Amino acid sequence: LALPLTSVLVGGVIMLESAKDVGVLAIIVAASLSAVFGAWLIARRVLAPLRELGGAAHRLATGDLAARVHEQGPRDLRRLQRSFNQMAGELELVDDTRTQLLTWAGHDLRTPVASLRAMIEASQDGVVDATHYLDTMHERVMVLSSLVDDFFEAARIEVEDVGAAIVPTDAVQMAEECIHAVRLQAERTGVRIVFRQQGRIPPLMCAEQKIKRVIGNLLSNAVRHTPEAGTVTVVVECAGPEFTLSVADTGPGLSAQ
Repeated sequence: LALPLTSVLVGGVIMLESAKDVGVLAIIVAASLSAVFGAWLIARRVLAPLRELGGAAHRLATGDLAARVHEQGPRDLRRLQRSFNQMAGELELVDDTRTQLLTWAGHDLRTPVASLRAMIEASQDGVVDATHYLDTMHERVMVLSSLVDDFFEAARIEVEDVGAAIVPTDAVQMAEECIHAVRLQAERTGVRIVFRQQGRIPPLMCAEQKIKRVIGNLLSNAVRHTPEAGTVTVVVECAGPEFTLSVADTGPGLSAQ
């Protein structure tokens, strides 16, 4: 554009006789150059964020779920950038949820499987009669079945509300059943389990199977990390409307972190 405009300007100077005509021509050329420069600035303001958006989209497609863009430029472009960031955030959340689900599933599965293994090995070694732990093994199998059902529920969690059945539960009996399930595991490692009930415990309104999974995981971890001849203490108490179940052990404990 500069070359033909320069040619027109030089030709006009040669051809035109009036200085006024030359001035008008110069103003036209300057205005044209200003328009070209302004268009270049506007294009640059739009194209730079678009290039950044394209690069972020490529990183997202190759697995970098932390890819984000700065919200800048015209209003419509900022709206597009905001939508992209929201999409990337949702994808990252889904990936994190999937990782957590696998971690939690492995943790929940390990507890009943370890209990079943300990009871079966004790029966095979002749330490106890197999029928002695038959009810407990059946309860552990039901826990595994409940976990499998939860996995199917997780697949529907985004399309419908998946709740839990809240029923009156004997909290003391629930705690004793969880203790019984890990007692053999504790005896094999020389760990003593002490259970204490503080006062009267009224029926507890809860999702029994899910709470038992929590208690079972706490007990299994406590037994696993308590040294030989150590003690795991389970205490249940009710103060007003609040029910508390605590699991303490003589192991190394959790780090401050």
